[in-house]
Amino acid sequence: MKERQELVDKEEGMSIRKQCEVLSVNRSGLYYAPVGESEENLEIMRKIDEHYLDHPAEGVFRVQDFLFTLGFVVNHKRVRRLLRLMGLMAIYPLYSRYIVGWGISNSLEAKASIAVMKQAIKDYGKPEIINSDQGSQFTCEDWISYSESEGIEISMDGKGRAIDNIFIERFRRSVKYDYVYLHPAGDGLELYQGLK
Repeated sequence: MKERQELVDKEEGMSIRKQCEVLSVNRSGLYYAPVGESEENLEIMRKIDEHYLDHPAEGVFRVQDFLFTLGFVVNHKRVRRLLRLMGLMAIYPLYSRYIVGWGISNSLEAKASIAVMKQAIKDYGKPEIINSDQGSQFTCEDWISYSESEGIEISMDGKGRAIDNIFIERFRRSVKYDYVYLHPAGDGLELYQGLK
């Protein structure tokens, strides 16, 4: 399209209207001069760029919070547009979800998952349904027996349905990029204490 616009010649004997018609070019495109970013947006982009060096996994809402601390009052749409303009995109938080429990284990034994579920029930009450993937810790007899004894219905993501579990996968990614990779721990206890 740009190449065809450049073919339009104001000195040509044919009118600009006719040239545009022949070349299938909109005349408005000939006269429009794009406006660059405002000084404020350029400053915001500089701040975002500096911030991303230390926090590469932060998404739109966390960057918006960061900008608020610097005194910039910007909405999430503006932050998203500037991030896209800069080629920086990360995590989109989902406000419809809330993590009620988490733990760290270096095995897939059910006892660690059951301990997390017991603590979450103690802190927030018993859910009607618990959803998980089909990992061995969630399909074993201990997990199923405990869930049934508590009257909790079990729901599992379908095989090959990785996107069913996308929220928790994004949470894990955030934990890894925001903490684990930046602060390697010597052992599991050090990691747990650092994350707490």
